Amino acid sequence: MARAQTDLPNDFPDRVIREGLLQPDNLRALLRAVAPTVADHLAYERLQVAKPAALLDDWRKRERDLLVRIPFRDASGREVLICVLVEHQSTADQAMPLRLLVYAVLYWEQEWRAWEEHHERGQPLRLTPVIPVVLHTGQVAWDASRRLADLFEAPDEFKAWLPEWRMPLWDLPEHTAEELLRSGEPWWQALAVARAEREPPEEFQRVLREAMRQIEPLGTTRPVYWNQLLRMVLYWSLYRRPGREHAGLIEAARASQSDVRLKEEVTTMSHTLGQTWEEELCEKFSKRFREEYRAKEEELRAKEEELRAKEAELRAKEAALAEARGENAGYRETLRRVLEVRFPSLPEAVTQRIAAAEVDWLKAAVLRALKVASPEELLQP
Repeated sequence: MARAQTDLPNDFPDRVIREGLLQPDNLRALLRAVAPTVADHLAYERLQVAKPAALLDDWRKRERDLLVRIPFRDASGREVLICVLVEHQSTADQAMPLRLLVYAVLYWEQEWRAWEEHHERGQPLRLTPVIPVVLHTGQVAWDASRRLADLFEAPDEFKAWLPEWRMPLWDLPEHTAEELLRSGEPWWQALAVARAEREPPEEFQRVLREAMRQIEPLGTTRPVYWNQLLRMVLYWSLYRRPGREHAGLIEAARASQSDVRLKEEVTTMSHTLGQTWEEELCEKFSKRFREEYRAKEEELRAKEEELRAKEAELRAKEAALAEARGENAGYRETLRRVLEVRFPSLPEAVTQRIAAAEVDWLKAAVLRALKVASPEELLQP
């Protein structure tokens, strides 16, 4: 079948996943899969999102996908604040264990700095535990490193010194669409659509209908949650499938809902997502055009400034030359008059020398003309 459309917003899967995991039920479903001993002891209703932090060096412009703070209740009822760091990947990344560690260290560094600036005397430094999770939704199984130690090539004698940093991974290709549909978790049921991304049109449409049918009850009991899942399903359907399938996919999503209101919401959101996509594409190309236009303007302005500078330089040279010419003419005329008063005639050689002379020679010749015995003496050094 045809591959996904091109020129789509590059970050759309990350946005969909990030928005989805801010829904407590979805984050709980993910943690139950990768950290089951922790998942059911978190106060998801008190979830707080940490600000994204830009990395340094090679990752200078990157930001972590999602870092949230959540209270953890242990068996005794004591609460401890922990962090959950989730990175969404569409492709495998060899450096992922290291990236997760750097993200966590940057967060711990912020806590360290805050402690240094505000802690009371005797108050110990305490860092917040971070659970790193990778959610991989690519169509090819993850074949890259899963532990930080995998990134080291060291002999056995050094293994005791290698850092341990677990990287829990949920890998979409390890699960079938049917398994996800039968999971009973709306989050995984919605991701079944992502799992079927490369299936033939008929199979993809079947998975879409079944996923929508499974989550339909939420449209009545939890409409906000249903709306968020619908957005995710439609994103994957409309952004990952060829344009010729879109009308059929929208109709399949509508037909899967028995409630008339939900059918209309599918239509409305499909239209909204289509507009959003077009607007993002227009904005992307418009931004590129504006940047290129500004660069051309700057280049033209620089050239105009250069031309103006050269014009000013030429005008200055012309003025100086005109001034020099006027000064030369004045001294030539003065010299001729002095010589004509003193001598009855001027030799041709003297006349030619006066006509070709520069202003400095003419100035000196005027003074000498009052003393020389003959015009020819002016030609002598």
